Formats: sequence, C-alpha cells, structure tokens
Amino acid sequence: MLLMKERESHHIIRLRYAYTLQRLLNDNKKMKENDTKNNSIVNANQLAFTIELRPATISKILTGQTIPSGLTLYMILEGLSKSFSQFAEIFDKITIEELAAFEKTLRSYPKQRGRRKLESEL
Repeated sequence: MLLMKERESHHIIRLRYAYTLQRLLNDNKKMKENDTKNNSIVNANQLAFTIELRPATISKILTGQTIPSGLTLYMILEGLSKSFSQFAEIFDKITIEELAAFEKTLRSYPKQRGRRKLESEL
C-alpha cells in the first residue's frame, strides 16, 4: 500500500514539474508573439540546444516521464531566463484539476517519430 502511494506521488510530482516548465515555456512564446525582437526560447528543441542537453531529455521532462535533477532544473530555468521564484510560484499553485487536464492533454499528444510531440511544438 505504501509503495503504491509513493508511486502515485512520484507521478504527481513529475506532472507538476512538466506542467510548470511548459507554462514557463509558453509564457516565453507569448512574450515573443507580442515582441518579435524578443529572443526568448519558445520550444523544447531551442531549449535543448541552448542548454546543451539532449532533446529527448527535455521531452521526457516536459511530458512528465522524468523529474529533472537540481542541476538540470537550474539549466532549464537559466535557458528560459526564469528564476526559481517564478518556477515555485506556478509549481506551488497547481490544482489537482489543472494536473488532471494537463495529463489528459499529454495523453492526446500525437506520436511523432517515436516521441510525443510537445504542446510547445504544436
């Protein structure tokens, strides 16, 4: 029983990280749409290239398949020009309803060449 709860909590934590990071990435996308001179990173591939991580690693984090290490999270936030405070502000306010909707969205992503296509790439 305890193991089952631990797995569920890991799943929820992975979703919270993914949801928060996708929100920050989408914020960058909106800023760039409003200001074409803005050099913000707006998709997962740009992020991976900028912070020199494999695109698959970024994809797994943004789809809730894995939890980033502290160093990886730091690199992602730096790449997005975001702070830990901005990350925490979103992370701490996520509701169960938002996570449920996000998980449903993740399940609906089309497969593309062996990987899921991220919302930020749609």
